[in-house]
This record gives sequence, structure tokens and C-alpha cells, in this order.
Amino acid sequence: MPTKPKRPAPRRIQTVLARGWKLIAGTAIVFGLAALAISLLQKPEYEATTALYVTSGGTVVPSAADSVVASKERVGSIAQLAYTQSVLMPAVQAAGMNLSMEQARERVSVDVNPQVVLVTLSGRDSDPAVAQKFTDALAQSMSTAVSQLEVPGAGTEPLAKMRQVTTATVDPTPVKPTTLINVLLAVAAGLIIGSLLALSREFLNTKVRDETDAEAAIGAPVLTVVPPDDQREEDDEHRVFDFDGQPTAITGAFRTLRTQLAVQDPPIHKLLITSARPSEGKTAVAVNAGAVLAQAANSVVVVDANLDDPDVAERLGASSDGPGLTDAIRGASLRDLIQRGVGGVDTLAVLGAGTKVSDHPADLFSSQAFKKVLDELSQEFDYVIVDSAALLENSATEAILPSVDSVVVASRQYAATMTDLVHCRTRLSNTHAHVVGLVFFESQEKRTNGRIKVNA
Repeated sequence: MPTKPKRPAPRRIQTVLARGWKLIAGTAIVFGLAALAISLLQKPEYEATTALYVTSGGTVVPSAADSVVASKERVGSIAQLAYTQSVLMPAVQAAGMNLSMEQARERVSVDVNPQVVLVTLSGRDSDPAVAQKFTDALAQSMSTAVSQLEVPGAGTEPLAKMRQVTTATVDPTPVKPTTLINVLLAVAAGLIIGSLLALSREFLNTKVRDETDAEAAIGAPVLTVVPPDDQREEDDEHRVFDFDGQPTAITGAFRTLRTQLAVQDPPIHKLLITSARPSEGKTAVAVNAGAVLAQAANSVVVVDANLDDPDVAERLGASSDGPGLTDAIRGASLRDLIQRGVGGVDTLAVLGAGTKVSDHPADLFSSQAFKKVLDELSQEFDYVIVDSAALLENSATEAILPSVDSVVVASRQYAATMTDLVHCRTRLSNTHAHVVGLVFFESQEKRTNGRIKVNA
């Protein structure tokens, strides 16, 4: 039953947001541009404003104080008349507007200041002149309505009066749309949504994005990181590295790996190089690690145990045809099968995959004969580096694990998933393999027909 993949320890929110700044900024820009476009498409509205003063009246002349108190008590109720049909519709007709009752209400606003018994009345329209005419008509309509409503049953004088203080004035700046505010709010919303998208992408992404992900998933330290600039591509299918006295590709990264391997305690003698999936750089690790170790006066043999897709001998400039590992397992003289001084390095040797056989590779690698071959190589060479098939692709790799003392895992950015590496970790743990660490290849981008291609 497959092991449920575990996510690595979540990154800090500020780290996720910093890495996703392009997504966040792009979302904010899109939102801002959308708000700007919508605002520019809207028809502008202008607002005219006038002030109305409320006083008390009647046949009995009140004191000044009583008049103010009476006005304050009425001003709130009087202001609501602006939204009634009897006040609105005459003003609409007087301004020559064609509006329904609901549309007229949306274009009117009333601000009451009971402390000074003032009512500020505002009316809006796309035409400034119409807005002014509408507001003046509305003020007149309100004054008339108040005079009619405030007359007592037996009286002749209204108990309250409303007078327009000033003629309506129009603000030259449109009140709608509020373009700047709309854009700022949209940008703020875009930043929030962009941040949520970045966090969601972080949570949902199962690809190995960097060495931190790989390290957390495999449960072993990163031994070295191979940057894109140090990877030389010969074709779209394989990465081939030349050797002329010393490696010409990714030398710096593999010198770091050499140091890491040299300080292991207990010392490494038989090292298996594998990966979760094909094309993650395991063979590049095997041949380059072998070369730099040999450059440091170590005797090294690289063994090609990837019987389905052997590639080690060719990459080291040796003969890829003829007998090799499978023949040694079947009893051929090991000394006659080893190709020495390959890659221009005297202390570097290679044992090719050998003659193809009908046996399943797992059966061959589980045999005592295979273990004996590695033991004999270990007696002659300081390092025996075994290049195998991808761990999750071929059960033969698991069969090799009991015969080696250490394992290095190769992982390429965006190639494997977190699930893959966790499954690798489980299989290695089940066989009690000693995982030294991993070599992480950063992705290399290249343009193909104007598009970006990421080599995996």
C-alpha cells in the first residue's frame, strides 16, 4: 500500500509571499487596470448642493429660544420629505428629467445638522446644468411641501418654514466614478487575492521546487547543488559530460560532493547512485563523482547496473559494447572486464553493463555472485560507484541496496514530486539503506521556438 506523501515543513508566510511576488504584483496590476477601465467607461455624474434653513412660525410669535428648539425638533423629519414622491417628482419634471421614483431617489442625498437647523440638499446628474436645476427645483419643492404640511387644521400660518439659503452650486469634479479610489481599492483587493493565490499554490504544489523541498522529503542533507550554468547540454535526450584530464562540466559542484563523501564516518567504499525517476541526473552524478574522486588520487570504478538503459561507459568515453557486469555475475574473470584509465584519468575505471541476459535484473542483483563482484571490486578500488535504474521504476535497484554501504539520491528541480521522494525515503528505510544525502540539480531553461522549455 503506497505511503501517504508528507509535505515538508511549511515555509514561512513571508518567504512564500516573497517568492510569489510576481504573481501577487501581476494580480494587483490586473485588478487595478480592470477598475480603471470600468471607471473610464462609466458616465461621469456631477453633484449640485444647496442649503435650506428651517424656522418655526405660526400666528403666535415665539421667543428666539423657543423658535430654535421647535426647529430642531422638526428638522430631522422635514429632511425625509426629500425622498417622498410628492417632493421628488415635481422637481424631476421641473428639471426636465426622465426618471422613475427609484432612480430619482438614488440621485438625491440629504445631510441634516440639527445643531444649526440646516439641511444640505444635493442632487446629481451627468449634465452639470441639469444637476443644478434639479437641486434648485428640489429645494423649492421641499419648501412648498413644508409650508403645506405644517399648517394646523384651524390655522392659516405654517408652524415651520423652510427657506433656501443659497442657489445650488455645482462641483466641477465628477462625484462618480471615483476613479482613484476605485483603482486603489482594486489594487488592494488584487494584493490580497494574489497573496492567497501564492499561498494556495504553495499548499497545492507537489513538485520538488528547490533543495529545501528535496531535503525535507528524502530526510537526508543536500550534499551539493548543481546550478544551471554548470550543466552543459549536448542534446535534448541526454546530458553528456566530457573528461580530458579532469571534468569540464559541473566541476565545482562535484568537488563539493567529493569533500562530502571523503568526510563520511564510517568511510564509504561501495556507493549506489539512484533517483526517484529517470532523467534526474543520477548517471551524471555517478560519472562526475567518479572522475573527481579519481582526480584526488583515489582509485575508482564506476559500475553500470542500469541494465535496461546502460550509459555509463559511453559517457566516460569507454567501449559500451562487449562483456561487463552481467558476465562477471555469471562467472567471467572480473579483471578482464574492467576498462581502466577512462576519461583521461589513470585511476578511473568502468565496468559496463555487459551482455544482455534474459534473467530479471532483480534476480541477478539479489544473488551472492553479484555481492561477490562488488566485494572484489571494493578490495581493488578505493571507491566502487554503482549507477542503477531509478528506484521507483525498477525493483532491481532495491535488490542492490543490501550489497552497498551507502546511497546518494539525485533529484532534479521540478522533475520529481514530493510523493516520489517520500516513496523513495520509505523504500530506502525499509531496506535499512544508509542515505548519505542528495545531489540537487537546479532546472535549466532554454528557449525553443519562442517558448520556454524546462529540461527535466
